[in-house]
Amino acid sequence: MNLKIRTGIAALLVVASATFAYAGLVNYTEGTGVATSPHNMNLYLPIASGGTTSGDPSQQVCKFCHTPHSARSTGETGYNPLWNRNPVTQNFLPYNGLLKEDYMADPTYLDKALSLQAVIDPADMMDGPSRLCMSCHDGTTAIDSYAGKIGSFTPTAPEVVLAPLGDGHSGESGGNLMNDHPIGFSYKQVAANDSFIRPANVDIGWVPAADRKCTKIEELLYKADKLTCASCHDVHNTAARTAAKPLLRVKMDGSKLCLTCHDK
Repeated sequence: MNLKIRTGIAALLVVASATFAYAGLVNYTEGTGVATSPHNMNLYLPIASGGTTSGDPSQQVCKFCHTPHSARSTGETGYNPLWNRNPVTQNFLPYNGLLKEDYMADPTYLDKALSLQAVIDPADMMDGPSRLCMSCHDGTTAIDSYAGKIGSFTPTAPEVVLAPLGDGHSGESGGNLMNDHPIGFSYKQVAANDSFIRPANVDIGWVPAADRKCTKIEELLYKADKLTCASCHDVHNTAARTAAKPLLRVKMDGSKLCLTCHDK
């Protein structure tokens, strides 16, 4: 796959909250709903904090992320999932298909990249669900900060912190998403330019129906086009028939999740 991404090495400033969806400390049954999943902070917090931090006083499950009244802005027009967490102001370093050592030493790296035929625009990379996931998964925001409350517990486990701050490189700041699967690009644009990416609007007949929670790839995309964290992860643990850990929309067995989109 050839790479054309407009990110450079600049950090991305975004009023954000984003990335993937698994808190490995909580044992749970796939497809049984959010109340029994790692995304029920009433289950996760006491374990993750060693018993020093509890959940919601009323043991409300949805309240950690959603509210019926006085919702906060997600920072994106037309996307309002009644959010109950403060927006995160954070820099994010997006995936660009090259080792950091390569492009930091070579200003012509964009001409030599050979990994992803996509445009990742820092201005909207975190659109949709991805913007929200990072309010827990950025490793800097207390996950018990909700409804205006200042929380006290920030996770450190690598299964949870998917965008750690920097890694010692001079001038680097913000959350590092460079070693994660790219998000925030037009899937249809990539599929049109890359013969090894499957079309978004065809039935996924190559993956058994019992192993997936969709009929077409576009059902997994934000606004039927943009790939986000929620394209792969079922954050509410609702995929009863096709459920798989870690909170996946398509089972990983036999690399079915990867082969949903990648024609290899």
